[in-house]
Amino acid sequence: MRLPPDRAEDLVQAFLADRLLDRNILRQAASEKGRLRSFVLKVFGNFVIGELRRQHAHKRRPSSSDAAVALDDLPELPSGGASMADAFDTVWARQVLARTLDRMRTA
Repeated sequence: MRLPPDRAEDLVQAFLADRLLDRNILRQAASEKGRLRSFVLKVFGNFVIGELRRQHAHKRRPSSSDAAVALDDLPELPSGGASMADAFDTVWARQVLARTLDRMRTA
C-alpha cells in the first residue's frame, strides 16, 4: 500500500490490538473456508482500507472555525431602496469583517 514504515507499524499495532485482541477475530476463522494466513491478510487489508478512509474523511471535515452558520444567526438584510446586490455586498462585507476581527482576537 506504499505507506511510510512508521505509519505501517502503527497500523499493524492497531490491527493487533483492535481486531486480534479486543474482537478476537480468529474465532471467525474456519479451516473449511481456507488458510488462516489468507483470512488474516484479508481482515488486515480491510482494516487498513477502513483506517485510511477514516483518516481522509477527517481531513475533509470542515474545521470548527469554518463551521456553518445557522440561518437565524445571519444578519438581517438592509431594508429600504437598496438593490439585492447591494444588500448582499453589505452582509458579506460585515461577515468578512466579523471573521477578521475574531481571528485577530484569537491570534
